[in-house]
Amino acid sequence: MKRFFLLLCLMLTACAPRAIRPPELHPVPATTLLASVSASGRAFHSLRGLAKVKVVDSGRTIGGTQVILAEKPDRLRAETLSPFGQPLLVLASDGRQLSILAPGEGRFYQGPATAQNLGRFTGFAVPLPTLVQILLYQVPVIAGSQQSVSITKDGRYRLTLQTYNGQREVLYFDANKRLVEMNYSADGELKFLVSWSRFTTGERAFPQAATLSLPRQQTEVSLMFTELKINAPIPAERFDLKPPAGVSIVDLP
Repeated sequence: MKRFFLLLCLMLTACAPRAIRPPELHPVPATTLLASVSASGRAFHSLRGLAKVKVVDSGRTIGGTQVILAEKPDRLRAETLSPFGQPLLVLASDGRQLSILAPGEGRFYQGPATAQNLGRFTGFAVPLPTLVQILLYQVPVIAGSQQSVSITKDGRYRLTLQTYNGQREVLYFDANKRLVEMNYSADGELKFLVSWSRFTTGERAFPQAATLSLPRQQTEVSLMFTELKINAPIPAERFDLKPPAGVSIVDLP
């Protein structure tokens, strides 16, 4: 019996999954990591694709499929589809005007493209240029900051940018020096967090999944593209939504 018990222990040990060791990273200067961020910002200027989207807002979870078009600096179109592929909600902005068509309600909302108006329909109240930047894998980097680089225990580079007026931005990079996470704080409070994953292959990889969080508002939006085209031309009229006949027009503040 004792021999059987020892044999069983050996078998269980042999079958146990081995811990994955994080990659061994070598120190790099902050300029190298900042150059990677800058290069990604220059590489991508538009996208169009089909994405699975999930929104968590104050404990409530809403999911669906969206057709998303984005173009720098501030153009966005998002069509929320029904399970049968019909549009349930269409949002479009040319950077100045925000227009939303809700066919089921027979209403057409229009007003300035402010962060507050955007948040009414997306759950994510951020300036439109910021949202477009994030979708296109670009982050604003705070200027005039102290810079420091460290290596985390899980094998990532951590670049910390700190200013004298209380702003703090922390950027995380994988072993390939690809930006995978960013968080921004001010006055000791975490304001904004973004993470990217499922990168495409090739010389300039693009993330096919992203998660955006606003901790104070208890809001999180995650999206995962199932179909994606990068830097394809998008006609300007795709961002100019007009009210169809027969709908009620509601002006946004």
